Amino acid sequence: MPYNLNVAAGQPETVCNVEIYENYVVRLNAQSEIMGCEDSFQDAFFLNRIGARAAYIYIQQCKLNADSAPTVAE
Repeated sequence: MPYNLNVAAGQPETVCNVEIYENYVVRLNAQSEIMGCEDSFQDAFFLNRIGARAAYIYIQQCKLNADSAPTVAE
């Protein structure tokens, strides 16, 4: 779900002296929704950045989360 990332239970709070929550989770949750989710993963596949299975999985996630994604007007 967009804007709802969190650190999994039992994971370290810091990695290599970097505080994960403040430096990554908060910043990732603050990012605006990327439009064209499916297209991004199709492009990554065509550019050989990810494999077919990974592209399929990510595209399915785009479809599952499409209804909960905020619109530009929000």
